[in-house]
Amino acid sequence: MNMMKAAPLERCRTCLCGQCSASEINKVYALNSALDHAYSALRIGLVFFDSTRKLTHLNEHARIKLKLPEEFILMGKDLIGECFDYQSQTNLKNAINQLIIHERTNDIHLNTYIGNEKNAVMLQRLEKTAFGINAAGVVMFIFESQPDNDTSSANVARIFGLTKTEARLTLAIVNGMTATEYAEKYDVSINTAYSQIKDILAKTGTRRQAELVKLVLEHSPNLEKRKIILQ
Repeated sequence: MNMMKAAPLERCRTCLCGQCSASEINKVYALNSALDHAYSALRIGLVFFDSTRKLTHLNEHARIKLKLPEEFILMGKDLIGECFDYQSQTNLKNAINQLIIHERTNDIHLNTYIGNEKNAVMLQRLEKTAFGINAAGVVMFIFESQPDNDTSSANVARIFGLTKTEARLTLAIVNGMTATEYAEKYDVSINTAYSQIKDILAKTGTRRQAELVKLVLEHSPNLEKRKIILQ
């Protein structure tokens, strides 16, 4: 009995079979899309530039953070020139040049201003840029702005009628620091720390530290509001 040999299956060219080139490209897109969503969820802006300094991709959080329209990449405009102050533009462009021309592999960290808001930025060189582009480029991470400690302390002191030292201790409590940790960090006795906490509670009309935290987060500018459960 003659047995017919089955013809070899032709490798798929368009689906996600895992064998063809189209499948590999789709995998790259799927991975990068997942990273996009992850960084946006973490409130980190993600921006890619190719070796010619051209913008090739930005995630949704970066687009919103920089107040850019959805079609910004297609417009061919200079993202750095459009979104950052003059000094930040200079620093960012110099950093990108260092990474591309001199092929620096270490991170470059910068403080930049987007409008009047101070933001930390980190840049890294990549051998392949976003979404499967087989060329070297640079990725820029834009982190959420952090409130200036001196400004926050001054606001707390002004709003609640506290001294500078009391405002500093109040912010420490809001950030989860215990009296013992505060005493060690600022080289004061634990009794002094407790005495200052007592004075702060009296001045703010609160009875417990949890109430103090809730009060400060509800009334102080530049501090992130969060849900406080009183115990």
